[in-house]
Amino acid sequence: FRTEEDEFGLPRNYHYPSRFYLTHLFRQLNAVSPGSCKNYDNEIYNLQMKDGGWPAHPNNGYSRIVETCLAVLSLKTLRSDEVARTASFIRSRQSKNGAWERGCRIWNYYDNTEGGITLREAMNSLSSNERWWAVDTHAVFSTCLGIQALQRLRGNS
Repeated sequence: FRTEEDEFGLPRNYHYPSRFYLTHLFRQLNAVSPGSCKNYDNEIYNLQMKDGGWPAHPNNGYSRIVETCLAVLSLKTLRSDEVARTASFIRSRQSKNGAWERGCRIWNYYDNTEGGITLREAMNSLSSNERWWAVDTHAVFSTCLGIQALQRLRGNS
């Protein structure tokens, strides 16, 4: 399986705001069909921040929980020296109610029409210059990823 890569060597991703969304899917695909996709471990580790997390964009200087969790879930091999630091970052972002960051974008699509458009209209016009996005307002997506990432890190510590 081949895909176009971005300037950081990761698969180019047009609709998902996290650059690690596709690498996570590719790791899952490789689990059932070994060798079908490139292993992106080196490229992912090269983007890790000093606080143990990963940024939404390598040039913005701060880690985000969704990107960090997707990066952890994307890695084929977890480096033992990084597990504790990454787990600490993920735990530090958990709120008192047990959830993680809400309001993150799950995917993008822009709609510049007044009043919005239906999902069917949006899907039919993906090739246009319109854009809108799905937002995780209740922290369901980020919380699920947080739990999965901590489970993966715990299993490899």
